[in-house]
Amino acid sequence: MYISYKQLKSRDFNIVEWYMERLEGPDRIELSYMDLLQDETTHLDVECNKTTPSGSSYSALERNAAVTKDVTRTIPKPVVVVVHANEQPACALVDMGLLADFMSLNLAEQLKAKRIWLEKPLPIQLAVQGSRSKVNSGVSVHFQYQGTDYQRYFDVINLQNYDIILGTPFLYQHQFW
Repeated sequence: MYISYKQLKSRDFNIVEWYMERLEGPDRIELSYMDLLQDETTHLDVECNKTTPSGSSYSALERNAAVTKDVTRTIPKPVVVVVHANEQPACALVDMGLLADFMSLNLAEQLKAKRIWLEKPLPIQLAVQGSRSKVNSGVSVHFQYQGTDYQRYFDVINLQNYDIILGTPFLYQHQFW
């Protein structure tokens, strides 16, 4: 099924009603934004999942998170490297804006690294107003990257997409500038 970009843009268009009318149809809906890009070969795939709330006999639309992308904007990829912590490979983001080196709680637990508990939790200040997090512990692990091999301390926090984030302490020690 196709939905034109003009139809999606219309204030009168209700995607939930439109989808409910087609519940018995395919689960995959193709949203075309040809009008936006003036290109007949470009289209966007979106999945709408049927679900039945518990204790109910009617189907409903499941809310899916979506990331919109500006097709004209070029975003550089982050610098991600593979390092070794306690001889296990880990995915590390190199971030010049961080004033510390962080390890995910998941990786610290997987490595069975002995946690060093801080007497007083350290607040993490982010550029996003209202975001709050604290470092309660750290770990010291055997760290290897491109021929270096030594003990390195990491603050342990909940990281979502990376095992390790290497900040300015790492960059300064390795003379990146």
